[in-house]
Parts: sequence; structure tokens; C-alpha cells
Amino acid sequence: MEIVHTDVCGSMRTTSHGGARYFLNFIDDFSRKTHVYLLKAKGEAFEKFKQYKALVENEIGHKIKVLRSDNRGEFVSKKFDAFLVECGIQRQTSAPYSPQQNGVAERANRTIMECVRSIFLHKGWDLNFGAKR
Repeated sequence: MEIVHTDVCGSMRTTSHGGARYFLNFIDDFSRKTHVYLLKAKGEAFEKFKQYKALVENEIGHKIKVLRSDNRGEFVSKKFDAFLVECGIQRQTSAPYSPQQNGVAERANRTIMECVRSIFLHKGWDLNFGAKR
């Protein structure tokens, strides 16, 4: 839990059955263990981070030290900043328009989307979400 990489992927063309159009990932830098949360709106990222933090810190007994993300609005807000300061978590952000600086999370997004496409193709579903071909 030294460094946790995160990013939001979306918006997807089609919503999930629960109404989600985005997903949010958190990746532990050391183990590469990844947690994925579905979001209806990007603004849910802060609440999902609090859920993730509570889960992993309780699960493994270590505190998150650094949160590395892009420099987008879902991760950069006064409320989010205050929470990170309160918890003693350092924020690291990438430069604007530099996704390669957040490469771990960007690669996770790509891998997740490739898995989803593979499942859809294997099931014979349309990539526009679930309709049979």
C-alpha cells in the first residue's frame, strides 16, 4: 500500500444493468492487486475511494501512503484534498494530457476493457452490450 494507482474509465456508450457508465480502478503498486468499482457518474470517485481505503486498510492492516492519479476533476477537489491530508496520504498527479505518467492505471483500464470485449465475443453478444448477434 505504498502507492495506489487510480483512474476512471468511461463514459461507455451503453450503461450497465445497474446504470453505470464508468468504472474506477485502484491498483496496489507492489502486488498489482486491482479493485474495480462501477460508477454512474465520475463524481462518485471520492466516495468509492473512501470505501476502498476502509476495505484494504482493514483487510491487510497497512495504510495507504500515496495516491497516484491523473489531474482530472474527479480526483482533485477541496473535499478530496482535505480527506487525503486528514488521513496522511500524499497525492501524486500526472501532468495534464500525459496519460503515460499514470501508466499503471491506464494499462489496467485497457486490460479490463479487453477482457470485457473477449467475454462478449465468446458469448456471441454484440459489443454494444448484450444483444445477441
